[in-house]
Amino acid sequence: MNQLHRLKKISSSSLADADKSIRCLNHDIVRFNGNKNMVGQARVVQVHNDFLGVLATIIDAKEGEVLVVNASATYDAVLGGLFSTEAERRGLAGIVIDGLVRDLDHIKTLEIPVYAKGSRSSAGSTNVIPPTKNEVFCGGVRVTNGDILVGDGDGVVVIEPSELNETIDKASEIEKKEALILEKLNKGVNLSSLLNVEEHIKHLEEKKKSSLRFVVDE
Repeated sequence: MNQLHRLKKISSSSLADADKSIRCLNHDIVRFNGNKNMVGQARVVQVHNDFLGVLATIIDAKEGEVLVVNASATYDAVLGGLFSTEAERRGLAGIVIDGLVRDLDHIKTLEIPVYAKGSRSSAGSTNVIPPTKNEVFCGGVRVTNGDILVGDGDGVVVIEPSELNETIDKASEIEKKEALILEKLNKGVNLSSLLNVEEHIKHLEEKKKSSLRFVVDE
């Protein structure tokens, strides 16, 4: 099975649990529409109060890529309903803006996931040719062209392509275990009985190294 297809079934939280060093975008970048996982390779651009670079990158991006925009120092919107619609028409997998967007009422009618810091009615200019970038900072983390982005209702994470297989395998195992735990909870099993709570607290009191973990028999 294609690894990107597998990622569509895995939550960003499970990926973050599988790799504690995974790059998680700041909490202030939130999803404005869509209810499916966003999965795709990054296509990055950096702009400042001018959105010509956003349009140029949408035009250049390949189907299945995620547009990643550093507009963190920008106080005007750099993407609206028309650009979002064009991105969807071209088959982009998602849009992540470290900055502002507008036309939210229209954006919410689209299927393409759009993440941003917020909205503002005013738009920037269209007169600046953006510098060519292979890497930008978005949501406080580094994002390089070709990195894998996964987004859902909890936020967006960035995965190194070289770490993709291991991260997916670990996250899949986490989700299998959590599905089993949820099944037990729905049958009336006490959550504390599925955790090493007492042992963990005892070890902490004794200043011993410890970690809270699930103890589940399949």
